[in-house]
Amino acid sequence: VIDEPTHTLAKLAVERVKNQQVMGRRFGDFVAEGEPEASIYYVDPTVGVQCRTRVDLLHPEGIFDLKTTAYAHSAAWVRHALSLNYDMQAYMYSLAECLYAGRSTPLPFVFMTVENAMPLSTAARRAGMTFLEEGAKKYQHAIGSYKACLDTDTWPCAGGEEVIEITP
Repeated sequence: VIDEPTHTLAKLAVERVKNQQVMGRRFGDFVAEGEPEASIYYVDPTVGVQCRTRVDLLHPEGIFDLKTTAYAHSAAWVRHALSLNYDMQAYMYSLAECLYAGRSTPLPFVFMTVENAMPLSTAARRAGMTFLEEGAKKYQHAIGSYKACLDTDTWPCAGGEEVIEITP
């Protein structure tokens, strides 16, 4: 349940994102033509583990992921994206779509971003080669670690008991 001002802001954000230009067209056109919430199942070609992705929007011309953000400027957004492993997400989704479609060259992967507060700035941020390469490194490490845990039935945990304090 959300209040009326929040609902109004969300509807305005949707309209702004749909009107954002991406690859020479309005994003809303891609939405009308694409498949939202597309699940892609695949077997990782390196370690043979079954995987699943869920793409926000799959279109014959690109893969789109929608993100709300507090960062309108690119440099700040990229730092935040890397800290949240969006690069690994972009690589994994691109890999999945390539395997599904039987292609070796990935479709463009585009983050459609909108600020989560006024002025609701939007941007179409396409994952470049270095972004995807960094994601590939993270993905290979993660999938390799997962496979090792599966093989040994050992699941390390960084947990424990501790007292936490806030320093003055």
